[in-house]
Amino acid sequence: MTKRAIVAGIFLLSLSCPVFAQFADFEGISFEEELDALSTRFRKIQFLHHMHPKGQWMVSYKFMQMNMDGNRDGTRSITTDEVLEQFRVAPISMTMDMHMLHFMYGVTDDFTLMAMLPFWSLSMDHQTRMGMLFTAESSGLADIKLTAQYALFNPSEKHRFVVKGTVSLPTGSTEQKGVTPMSNGQAVSLPYPMQLGSGSFGLVPSFSYLGYGGDWAWSAHTTGFFRLNDNSYDYRLGDQFQVSAEVLYTRSNWLIPAVRIAGYTWGNIEGSNPNLPTMPNGMFMVPTADPDLRGGQRLDLTFNLTVHVPGSLLEGTSFSLEFTRPVYQNLEGPQLETDYAFSTYLEWSWYF
Repeated sequence: MTKRAIVAGIFLLSLSCPVFAQFADFEGISFEEELDALSTRFRKIQFLHHMHPKGQWMVSYKFMQMNMDGNRDGTRSITTDEVLEQFRVAPISMTMDMHMLHFMYGVTDDFTLMAMLPFWSLSMDHQTRMGMLFTAESSGLADIKLTAQYALFNPSEKHRFVVKGTVSLPTGSTEQKGVTPMSNGQAVSLPYPMQLGSGSFGLVPSFSYLGYGGDWAWSAHTTGFFRLNDNSYDYRLGDQFQVSAEVLYTRSNWLIPAVRIAGYTWGNIEGSNPNLPTMPNGMFMVPTADPDLRGGQRLDLTFNLTVHVPGSLLEGTSFSLEFTRPVYQNLEGPQLETDYAFSTYLEWSWYF
């Protein structure tokens, strides 16, 4: 795999959520009662991996905002003036607003199907060598993801292993355009970070471990994201790889704090969009248009608080707040560095 370094996406998400459950002592109860209690608790913490009992539907909405501010080359932050020594235009900051709608259904107690519909709103501020400021924007449907998930171990155990396979569909646009100070009033193709989709099919395998004991629960995840083909503009985004671990304090059955650490690595783009403008010397006008300046590694620390709403009317509803701050970044730059990310989740489950 030459330049195809792998990340971890699976910011999404990859894709792990906090657990909420109350774990009590099992002294003085029968073996059958203990198994029943264990099973009930695993049903409560099932949404950590979105595992659902047979016949249960779940709909969740997630809003995530990621903010990037300033540029980085390797592990060193660099100034806008340093970027403009190499390029005519420098990105200054970027805001990504991501709305994600999830639909999940438990085919069996161990097998769950999921679909994720993402809608993105992207905004990036720039500065030219002449000191002119301008903003590029794009918004719309991103790449839809379809997932099948299988639990390898019986829910009555205190440990569970889960395998997941996701297919990413190229539903997001790779044809986003905008007017810039150098385009003479004409709409031109926007660089790679401003496109809503990849234009490629993707395969996202994932493996997770979940365990609990006493007042604590924990999990570990590994996820890969592999692009399967070049898109219509003869390029494909870099592969990605993620590993993460999470610890949750579960003494309360309605308020669950959690902390997660996640490492990501992602590769440069293979190929190049021929519609992106270049300077007379062949260099790109802005670093975000250079396919060899898109790779990197990052280590994130995330704090999460989940509220399980009690009561018969809102039974099955939960709400989460999450804040992420990078503790390490090594980017093939100049490249915008991540400042922080903020997420909210609203989930509702019911039986069909």
